[in-house]
Amino acid sequence: RARLRPAVERAVADPACASYTGEYRVRHADGRWIWLSDRQRFVRDAAGRVTRVVGGVADVTARYASAAEERRARARTEALQALTAAFAAAQARHEVTRVVVERVIPAAGGTAGALVLAADDGMLEIAGDAGYPAGLLDPLRRFAPDAPLPAAEVARTGTALWLGPFAEAAGRWPGLTAFRGDAADGHAADGRRFGASALVPLLSD
Repeated sequence: RARLRPAVERAVADPACASYTGEYRVRHADGRWIWLSDRQRFVRDAAGRVTRVVGGVADVTARYASAAEERRARARTEALQALTAAFAAAQARHEVTRVVVERVIPAAGGTAGALVLAADDGMLEIAGDAGYPAGLLDPLRRFAPDAPLPAAEVARTGTALWLGPFAEAAGRWPGLTAFRGDAADGHAADGRRFGASALVPLLSD
């Protein structure tokens, strides 16, 4: 609000200026930040001096929130279009892997992620990963489609899975016990903690 003072003073000092409108953010009594629109009309005497100010202040927080959501939606749409184009351009297996690891995982806000693909011999294997502690995925680089693992279940059913904390998930999929120990301390490579995971099939029948 203090930044608007020079603009208000200039408007008052200009005899040709009949009104002023400005918007600023203030903290509400309940702790929220809100946006206010300040509209003022100047009543001047014959010499151009302001003798009276008529106007009011309106809460326009909802308009700012709507505009912010529109920007986020536009950004999501643009990101999706870019990913779609990247997938369309990817022909070889390593190109698809690079798109998923370098673009899909960060775009989804993931802390870490991996791409599991079917090998020529029918086994499933981790084709690429990012964000995991070194060595975390080594025990399960290759596994059978009927393995007691969530990735194997997604591959068999074509249905996405949402996993909770490690201990809870290991109770349902015993194959995850291979991660026990220091490598499964629940932290990403950059130190951030991850306590939930999503497994989503790229293609399903």
